Amino acid sequence: MFKNTSSLTLQWALGWLRRLKPVLILVVLAAVTWRVWTLIEELHAHQEGPGFALNVDAGWLVGAGLAYLIGAAQFGLFWRELLADLGLAATRRAALRAYFIGSVGKYVPGKAWVVIMRTGLLAPGPGRRLPVALTVLYETTSQMALGAALAGVCLVAVEPKHWHWWAGGLGIAALLGCVLHPAVFRRLAKLLTLPFKQAAQDATPRLRYPTLARGSVLILIGWLLLAGSLAAVAKGIGVDVLLPVDWTRLCGAAALATAAGFVVPFMPSGIAVRELIIIELLAPRFGATAALTASLLLRAVWTLTEVGVAGLLYVFSPKTKLAVDGDHDSASPDSPES
Repeated sequence: MFKNTSSLTLQWALGWLRRLKPVLILVVLAAVTWRVWTLIEELHAHQEGPGFALNVDAGWLVGAGLAYLIGAAQFGLFWRELLADLGLAATRRAALRAYFIGSVGKYVPGKAWVVIMRTGLLAPGPGRRLPVALTVLYETTSQMALGAALAGVCLVAVEPKHWHWWAGGLGIAALLGCVLHPAVFRRLAKLLTLPFKQAAQDATPRLRYPTLARGSVLILIGWLLLAGSLAAVAKGIGVDVLLPVDWTRLCGAAALATAAGFVVPFMPSGIAVRELIIIELLAPRFGATAALTASLLLRAVWTLTEVGVAGLLYVFSPKTKLAVDGDHDSASPDSPES
């Protein structure tokens, strides 16, 4: 009875979200369009501060793409650690192949295609698809929670008076952090797996403290590299970002913009949300023209890098099957769930 009621509630909620999707997209796009329009009006009314001239250096943009690629790979390696705890031995090549190709799915509205594509690319076999899908959700949520926390800390340092920025980052981190707690995630997984035949306790991935600790380090390294990517884009358009406070601002902007784009539903790859936050955080320091240009170039660099690498991996890197390690079927003593 409980299972049927919960399943109907979940279906009802998803139905309403699908109905609200066009409204949510229009509201976000309208907000961003309005903000960009006001920026253009400001640029016409007032001259930019001295020292800024748009002259794109392609070398810095290539460096930005490489920084993004290496940073995103850290997130993929954490996902591989979660798979290993599940008893699925994926090589680095196989895990990163599925990670980067599957990440292209975030450009489709709804964001569920990332989970579907990554799981399908690994082909874990019957009975393993749901656990693998849940590791994708856990990795992505962990990535965004730590990114939002990092953004909150950085923005407290550079924008202490504008509390809504750093409070927003810390608020997102707290919300996602609650979901990431093993006990909470286990219950959430039970709810998400109600429509499927597989029992929730069999589908929930085992979350071990050493894995989560190593994953936190990998994720933080990844975010620092993504901040470096934004800094390289800024350098590429002639902005001087040598001061530590500038790097701190760029780190907070990159992390908060990406995390906020993740939590806003139905916006493919956080489009518009990410650009709006980057513009608002960079404009007071670097000027409206630089902020607007950097936000658009960052989107182009990250998208081209991701799509290009995914295409190369799909064509030139053969698909491999996962090895299943039966020794991981039971939780180890250091598991939070044991």
